[in-house]
Amino acid sequence: RAEREKTNGFQIIGDEDEAQMLREFWDITRGEMGRINQMVGFNSNSFDLPFLIRRSWKHRVPVPFGIRRGRYWSDEMVDLRDTWQLGDRQARGSLDVIAKHLGIGEKNGSGADFAKLWQSDRARAVEYLRNDLELTAKLADALGCL
Repeated sequence: RAEREKTNGFQIIGDEDEAQMLREFWDITRGEMGRINQMVGFNSNSFDLPFLIRRSWKHRVPVPFGIRRGRYWSDEMVDLRDTWQLGDRQARGSLDVIAKHLGIGEKNGSGADFAKLWQSDRARAVEYLRNDLELTAKLADALGCL
């Protein structure tokens, strides 16, 4: 069963077929003339992108060229945690803590519970995703990344 929801410029992709969901995600990342679109996330270079790439390898789903350049991420992969750290790898803070500190909002759940929530209460899971995406966009704006 596939789900699509587009809201406030965000698109939530949900499909029971993981390979299909990955193909759709990577299709969205492709820009014009073979380039990749800018992706902005929080801790995305350490968690989200490696997770998505490894799952893509498992399902033999092609990963767009240019996301990685050797051992480095493309400049189009903007990780707001890296931006927040300003080169200080000891500087910590979750999306929730930093968002509260900057007065731009707070999380409405935990990513650790997301898989169970997606199976048990799809509407709450989508609301969690929407809130996370909106917080990430607000943080990107506050840090001057958008």
